[in-house]
Amino acid sequence: MPRPYPPVRLPDCLTTFTPIPHTCPIPPNVVGYIGGQLRDPPRFVLWRNALEITVQAPSRDHALDARVGPDDEDYEYQISEASMKRNAHWLEIIQSLLDRIEFGTTNWAYLIPNREGGYTITHKERPMPKVTCPLWAPLIFEDEIQFTVWGTKWDRRGIWNGKEIDVLFATDETRFSYLDTTMRRMRAISGMDLTYEVYGHLVRKDGTVVGLVTEAAWGRPIKSSDRALIYQTAARLQSRGWVYFGSLHNHFLIAGGKVRLIEPSALKFYSKDDTERLYSDAERFHWWALNKLFWEFENYGPFGNVRLPQPRFTASFSNSNLVIPPPSPERPLGGMFIHIPSYFRTMRVRPWPDYPENYPQQRDTEDRKIQTMKHCR
Repeated sequence: MPRPYPPVRLPDCLTTFTPIPHTCPIPPNVVGYIGGQLRDPPRFVLWRNALEITVQAPSRDHALDARVGPDDEDYEYQISEASMKRNAHWLEIIQSLLDRIEFGTTNWAYLIPNREGGYTITHKERPMPKVTCPLWAPLIFEDEIQFTVWGTKWDRRGIWNGKEIDVLFATDETRFSYLDTTMRRMRAISGMDLTYEVYGHLVRKDGTVVGLVTEAAWGRPIKSSDRALIYQTAARLQSRGWVYFGSLHNHFLIAGGKVRLIEPSALKFYSKDDTERLYSDAERFHWWALNKLFWEFENYGPFGNVRLPQPRFTASFSNSNLVIPPPSPERPLGGMFIHIPSYFRTMRVRPWPDYPENYPQQRDTEDRKIQTMKHCR
């Protein structure tokens, strides 16, 4: 095993599990930015009054923004920095065009350069793939759910029939494939008592399946004393032909003394004719990975080498200020609703002029987070 890096204290906002609010944090009639895609083409998912639309910005070769060549050790980091700054730039432009976005008319819109040197919004419905997994749980309609947490655009939490829930929500082609895989894996291991209860398939009014609704994950992260329990779980999976590729990423929780797999899509099944591959992959993704993970717990701390909880578990709107830009004659309800520490700090850019900087006390913590991320590249 490599020598450990000097311990770095992770910000509490990345490791503290937060309760699920029972009301939507985005005020009525205000546009909220709930997630997106950093890589090209950049995409921004916006929300207003429970209606969503994805705005796609122009692509760009971020290698053009790097100040060093591909052989430099900081090249990938600079590419990442450039893409984050470009992301913030596009979102600022989109904010200036909010009045031209028509929620509820299409699922997609495009940010298009115009002849005057600015940009315009063009709406166009984007066909989405359909899941191929047969439905095996009750149907839950989209308007029955109140979303209150967005860890990412697809990883959500909320309330349904008074129950706290987690929702895997498909917003694009990649996530529909991810949803399909998750549905199949959850059904296949349903008798092994390794996942949270499935409440139903999330569907739109036209019957399109767009998500999977489960009991909200609860419990605690695993720790060094859980080694035997986790190893027993891995052995049981392997004995039934499964390998869990989420082991090294610490994608486990302990709930009521039982192991819960929080990334079912990371499961892979091997037929009886493929036992050699099963043993080979299990050796790497179970036993080597778990040995490394528990070694990290002992040498780095409770989250190993930055094996962080999934964003939906730590996303918090109640513990940080949320700034809506001041109203104007053109936009009487103000501009875009953004989780300031989560967005501007993560993008490592200063907020736009109409988003006042209210977080000098967090700068040291965020700088440590950035150094940790660079440390563990």
